[in-house]
Amino acid sequence: MASSAGARFGLNVLSVVSHQGKLRFMVFNRLKGNLFIQFLRRLLYGASYPLFLILDGHPAHKSAKVRKFTASTEGKLRLFYRMFHYATARI
Repeated sequence: MASSAGARFGLNVLSVVSHQGKLRFMVFNRLKGNLFIQFLRRLLYGASYPLFLILDGHPAHKSAKVRKFTASTEGKLRLFYRMFHYATARI
């Protein structure tokens, strides 16, 4: 039996569902531009068709590094942004 100190911790997840219902995800502690680019590279690996992603307004999604990486894919990756970040939405 594992014991726990009771300290709180948190994890986050990036996930994508394809039009065929396939799930791709990555678990992480804190999202920054470099980590998001790593996730995008994994998505692009072996892709024979362009990828279209709909994103929220998280700063890592809109960073200069991500814009530069997206441009370097020569149209294989297209990013579209929602109007607001989910955390600011009033539901």
